[in-house]
This record gives sequence, C-alpha cells and structure tokens, in this order.
Amino acid sequence: MKFKKSIWIGLACAVALNHSLVAQKLEPVFEEGQEVTTSVEIQQIYNLTEVAKTAVDFERIADRSEKLLAKTIFEKDKKYLTSLIGWSRNRMAQAYVKNSASMKEMGLAEQADQELAKAIEQFDLVIKEHPQIWRAWMGRAKIHAEACEYEQALEKFVEVTRRKRDQYAAWFNSAELASQLGQHEKAIECYSRMIGQDASDVQARTGRAHSLLMTNEFQAAIEDYKTVVILQVNDEVALCNLGDAYIKAEQWQEAATAFETASKLPKATLGLERFASLLCSCPDETLVDTDRAVKAANLAIENGEATPRFLRTLSAAY
Repeated sequence: MKFKKSIWIGLACAVALNHSLVAQKLEPVFEEGQEVTTSVEIQQIYNLTEVAKTAVDFERIADRSEKLLAKTIFEKDKKYLTSLIGWSRNRMAQAYVKNSASMKEMGLAEQADQELAKAIEQFDLVIKEHPQIWRAWMGRAKIHAEACEYEQALEKFVEVTRRKRDQYAAWFNSAELASQLGQHEKAIECYSRMIGQDASDVQARTGRAHSLLMTNEFQAAIEDYKTVVILQVNDEVALCNLGDAYIKAEQWQEAATAFETASKLPKATLGLERFASLLCSCPDETLVDTDRAVKAANLAIENGEATPRFLRTLSAAY
C-alpha cells in the first residue's frame, strides 16, 4: 500500500520535527502580583530565561537554580525552582540537538555525535527527575527514531500522548511507528485519535485504512479510502489505494472502476498498471480483457518508465 506521505523519521517527523526547538514560554511563571519571597535571586534567574539561547545559557540557569534550591526554606520557591531546573535542562538538551544538527551539516560527524550524546544525557535526566515535562519525552523519542530504535521511540511518543493529550505530532508518530512495527491495533487507535481532532486529515485516514486492511477490516478500510478520494479529488494514489482495498474485499467490479478512474487521469502510471494487472487476472472472468490490459500497460510505461513491475504487468498481459 502506498502512502501519500512517509513516516517522519524520514518522517515527517517532518510534522513537527523542529517543534521542540521553537521558543517556549517558561511554565510556571510568576503570576501577576505574586511576591518573590527568596530575595531577588529568583527574579534574577527568571530574567535570564528571557534572554537565554545557548546550551551554556540554560546550563547556567539550571546551576543557579540548583544552588538556590539547596538553601531556600520556602516551599513555593522550592516548587518553582524545581520546575525551573527541569525546564532549563530540557531546553539545554534541545540546544544540544540543534548544535548536533548544525555540526552534522558542516561535516563534523564526531562533534555532532558528542553534542547528541549531551542531549541524550540531559533528556534522560529530565525524564527521570521531571517526568511531567512532555517535551523531554518528545525530544528523546525523536532521537530514538532517528537512530532506528523504533520500539523505544514508540514507547516515548505514547508517553507524550498520555501527558499532552492534544499533541498531534505525538499521535501521528505513535501511529506511524506502531504501523511499521506491525502493531496495527495500536496504530488504528492513534490514527482514530487524530481523525477525531481533524476529520479531514488525509494522512491519518490513509494510515488508518492501511492498518485496517492489515487486520482484515476491509469494509472499514474502504470507507476511509473513499473519504480520502473525496478529500483529494483526482489523486491517482488515493484511487489505487481504494482499488487495492476493493481487491482485498473481493469486490472486483468496484476495484476495476477505481483503477480505471485512476488510469484516465493526466499522465497516469500506477493507475494504468493496476488496471492492466486486474484486467489480466481478475477472478471475475467477465472483467478479463487482455487487449485492454496490453494497451494500459504500454501506456503506463510511456507515461512513466520501464520499471520491473510495469514490465512484468505488460508481459502478463501479452
């Protein structure tokens, strides 16, 4: 089954790959009118958060907060400083990730690996000591995914969805990874959550349909693919996905209609190949038409290229 978009690891994470690197508002912040009870040091540290940009800046904030935490006697200040430490260490980790990416682009592989190792250390520390910070789970999940550690990545993306229920990118990545790992029931659950937030999400509809096919829920998959065809008019891949789903359900006439519609689109290739393939060997013999199959397969090659798949279809037609 061919998707319109690919998983973020090559993926999208795309979809919010840089989400955790954007500027974040410090939480919790001083409420309006709130009195600072531990001298002016907390205010000074807080002021640093408004100008901090580099890993060194965030490390300085964390270190000063930890020193002040050790000597303060006020519970609300302890709570605030603890949250500030978690926040700054998470931002430090994100800065290391950004450094690593920049160094990698410059061809400095060893330095990039060193910066990434620092990011992993900080993310793991935040997850252990400040597990409520969902961005740390997100950042660590991305690193797992980019290292092809898909099970660990899925575990952490799922954790993000538990802690931040409306984090769309986490639901998407959980769904895509679960699908890749063959955990289709989990994938369906995550895609459904996305569709619940945005019923017009073509990528979620396509992904859920694929997982529904893998669990033999053919009719439900067909309904998702039909919705995608409506949302993406004249989309050759969407029509071919629908045709393939009809084949799984052994609805041959409907499959032929979907493929034929795709084959008539300008510069069609896949639609022509799928239509030719069905015309060659359809279990419903009334639909078999080898002459039309040869013409469709030849046109697919003319519009596209002589790939092994297209040549095999043409050979079968002859």
